[in-house]
Amino acid sequence: MGINWVVFFAQIVNLFVLVWLLKKFLYRPIINAVEKRQAEIIGKVNKAKEEYALAEKDHKELAKKLKNFEATKKKEFDKAAKEIEEFKTHQMTLIKEEAHKLRQKMQEDLNRQADSLHTQIRETLADNFVVLAKKMMHELSSESAFCGSLSLFQKRLTTLSKTDINKIKKSYEKQNIVSISSSETLSKKMQEELAKFLSKTFDWPLPLKMCFETDKNLILGFEMTIGDQSVEWNLKSYLDEYQTKLNTSLSQMIVKE
Repeated sequence: MGINWVVFFAQIVNLFVLVWLLKKFLYRPIINAVEKRQAEIIGKVNKAKEEYALAEKDHKELAKKLKNFEATKKKEFDKAAKEIEEFKTHQMTLIKEEAHKLRQKMQEDLNRQADSLHTQIRETLADNFVVLAKKMMHELSSESAFCGSLSLFQKRLTTLSKTDINKIKKSYEKQNIVSISSSETLSKKMQEELAKFLSKTFDWPLPLKMCFETDKNLILGFEMTIGDQSVEWNLKSYLDEYQTKLNTSLSQMIVKE
């Protein structure tokens, strides 16, 4: 049996062609697909490792944040508890201060009411006494007493200072009229005598222009008015002075009590 070398070499050539075709169109795509798949798997593994690393990092950071949060929460809780306690203490202090102020105000109001009551009692006693004294003076006044009060009024004019006299003279030069008020009606004779006395005392020429009127508020007394200048003598001024002193005395007595 002989070898057909033509067929042999043809088969060899076919084998090489087949190998080349397999390598060209089957083996290389398979190898490329495997390598591509391997690269994809390696990429996914690396990506998974990176994601795991990131997850591990995030976990650690989360654990750290949680720890810090717990510490902050405890700190804030302690701070809030302290502030609440301080607020309670402050409010209690304010309440005590307000209560103390309220007690002081109530006490001051009571003291003012007591002072007002004492003042009313004091003034009522003094006023009633003075009213009674004035009434008694009016009832006890007589013509002789009235004449005596005129003498005292004239004496009062003679004791005026030079300054007061000059003021009265200047006022008379402007007004040129003398107003005389008296507790009782002056007779014609008393009016003339008083005019002569004023003329002599202040160097005023007669006749003087005078205006006479009766003032029941005056008690056994007289009041001379010339413009803005005024001179008086009457028991009312003494009683007013006595009323002031009585009020002062009663006030001091109440304060001592």
